Amino acid sequence: MVEDDFDELQQIKLNLFKARFSAEHMAITIAPTMACNFGCTYCFEQNLDCSRNTIMTDEVINKIFEFVEEKSSQLKKLSVYWFGGEPLIAIKQIEKISKYFLELCAKKDIKYHSSMSSNGYFLNKDIATRLNACAVEWVQVSIDGPRDIHNKRRPLINGGETFDIILQNVKEVSELLPINIRINVDHENLTNIDDVVNLFKETSAHVHVAHVQDFNSTYNPTTCLSNEQYSKFQLQFMINNNISLTSIYPKPKACYCQADHYNSWCVDPAGSLYKCHSDMGNSELAIGSLFEDTSEHIINTPLLHSYVLYDPAEDPVCSICKYLPICMGGCPYLRLQNYKDCISFKYNLDEYLLETAKTLLKEQA
Repeated sequence: MVEDDFDELQQIKLNLFKARFSAEHMAITIAPTMACNFGCTYCFEQNLDCSRNTIMTDEVINKIFEFVEEKSSQLKKLSVYWFGGEPLIAIKQIEKISKYFLELCAKKDIKYHSSMSSNGYFLNKDIATRLNACAVEWVQVSIDGPRDIHNKRRPLINGGETFDIILQNVKEVSELLPINIRINVDHENLTNIDDVVNLFKETSAHVHVAHVQDFNSTYNPTTCLSNEQYSKFQLQFMINNNISLTSIYPKPKACYCQADHYNSWCVDPAGSLYKCHSDMGNSELAIGSLFEDTSEHIINTPLLHSYVLYDPAEDPVCSICKYLPICMGGCPYLRLQNYKDCISFKYNLDEYLLETAKTLLKEQA
């Protein structure tokens, strides 16, 4: 609630641009390789035009060091997200880059945060120990259902099964390294999803569901849930499995994500720069290159502008939507594909808040 004479829309816009162009926080997603040992059915990287076998060279790594060093004078926080392909294929590159970042942040009193997305196949105790030394705070691993469902959706590139090895790895390393279990859901695996939670009841791993969408036209869109269907499924999944609803409690946001924050970057193995990890590996969607001698290495300014100059407070639909403060216009990547990705809370916020209140009352009883 706000005072009658307070212009909330203008305040939302001010908060957006303060956060979007802040130089104090830098987020960088690094794919040390786009190679992957999996052949997931819904992978949005299936049609990449870059080499899937390239490992980031020392030349590119040194360019990353120069790039971050250039921006470090104003930094108070550096956030690094390891991505791929399967990033653990390039564990040595991750260790080299992490060592430099940790030393730089210690020298300049910059807070350092690091996390990773991995398919979990190589995530054994030795790798977990090495990631601890790299200050990786948590790793996200996808398991898409019970054994038969998961193996069908997330097989090895040669068709081999992956479920048992991932499950064993997660159980062995979850006390060494925090693990977030992600269940990617669509119409093909909605049944028996609750069984995944039971697999990790004796571990510290956190389980959540995620919405499979047809990024880069690599998956049948009719297989995907609509935003409304996913919203209802997510709420029921959390209720069924006693997962705290407060973990996704809606909060006001400034930028939607890394893609519309100016000082956030994605770097592929060749040193190309992107605004969204969904663009990585598609040279036409690169906004720049670490090897370009231009202002901040930018070569595709129209695309950069499309990502970071969009103002949802001026959007004729978003500006009059009551969910604007917690949505901020939806996914920038999908917006550029002419798809309005409204926040899932739009479809069940009343029910969600009621269930959250019930949970809080039970906890206080």
